[in-house]
This record gives sequence, structure tokens and C-alpha cells, in this order.
Amino acid sequence: MLVIIEKLGTLGGKPIETLEAQETRLQPTPTDAVTAVIQDFKLPTAPARCDTIENDIPITRGTTPIRIYTPTGEARWKKVRDIRRDYPTAT
Repeated sequence: MLVIIEKLGTLGGKPIETLEAQETRLQPTPTDAVTAVIQDFKLPTAPARCDTIENDIPITRGTTPIRIYTPTGEARWKKVRDIRRDYPTAT
């Protein structure tokens, strides 16, 4: 865990108290730090145990993106839906 916290500190984030909302959303996240640590140490990642489908569904003011997870193999639940708003992410 310490290596992730240290990596997050090196990703160049600024104090959120000094930023506007849009700038804050573009700051590095702990997920970015985990991804960087995995790449730095060439750690193996677990294979996906589900298939994913990305789609859009209609809403009042246009569409919203959804992601449908379908577990592979024997599973208790057939499908899990993850509905998200389209927020900008740091790249």
C-alpha cells in the first residue's frame, strides 16, 4: 500500500483546495497510481472472469453510457449492469 501512496505523490497532482472543479476531476487518482505500479513492476494481472459490452441507452436528454457484465462459466447471477455518467478522466 505504501508504494501506491508514494507513486500517487509522484504523479504530479495539485492540492484540490487550489483548483476549480473541472481541474480537480483531471487530477491523478489512486487507480492511476495502482496502474502505474503494475506497469513499473511488470506485475501480472488477473484474467477477466466476465465479458463486457459497452452500449448507450436513451434518456430524457440524449443517451447515457452503460456497461453490461456477463460472467463466464457457472455463475449465480446472469448479468450485472453498471450505469455511469460520462465524466472526464485523467489520461
